[in-house]
Amino acid sequence: MGKNGEEKGVYIEKILIFMGAAIVVLLCVICVILGRLIALRSMAATETTERTEKAIEERSYRDAPKVTAADMIPQDEGAVRSSDMIEKPKQAPPNYEVVMNTEWKFRAGERMAKNAYVENSKNNRNDVYFTLTVDDYPGTEFFRSEVLKPGESVYKIELVSALPEGVYDGTVTYRLLDDAGNGIGRVETGVILRVGDH
Repeated sequence: MGKNGEEKGVYIEKILIFMGAAIVVLLCVICVILGRLIALRSMAATETTERTEKAIEERSYRDAPKVTAADMIPQDEGAVRSSDMIEKPKQAPPNYEVVMNTEWKFRAGERMAKNAYVENSKNNRNDVYFTLTVDDYPGTEFFRSEVLKPGESVYKIELVSALPEGVYDGTVTYRLLDDAGNGIGRVETGVILRVGDH
């Protein structure tokens, strides 16, 4: 092989090395771009999931079913329930509209409910505060709200202590107050507490 042939071979070899290096660099750039696109898509999916979960929780507050106590009849001390009725209350208003969701969810080991919502309906005339008791723990008050004026609501409900994982029957007791802040009766309604994956 002559000198020209050797130079030509070296020249071709350099071109091949340069092209190989360019291909490697190009593949690296493509991998970096794909990696970033996958990361962005993953972040967008996570944000979408979080927004969806938040929207579902907010909707559950907003769309909480209304339980009307208009025809409730009291038991002792002005208490009223939706069953076992006796007679109309004398000191309590003739009706009280309860607005709340009736199934509260908690993550395992946590005290703050994920979706609890209670409102003193704007249709009510009296201020009210409410307490939560759990049937499995008689005599223990797990939550006591501030006084709510008509139209006010609360959705940050944190128990005094976390419940073990499971499903519990609870009672929300509304204490109706007169203009001086004195109790004039109460309304009770049931709530289900779901803790963990139950």
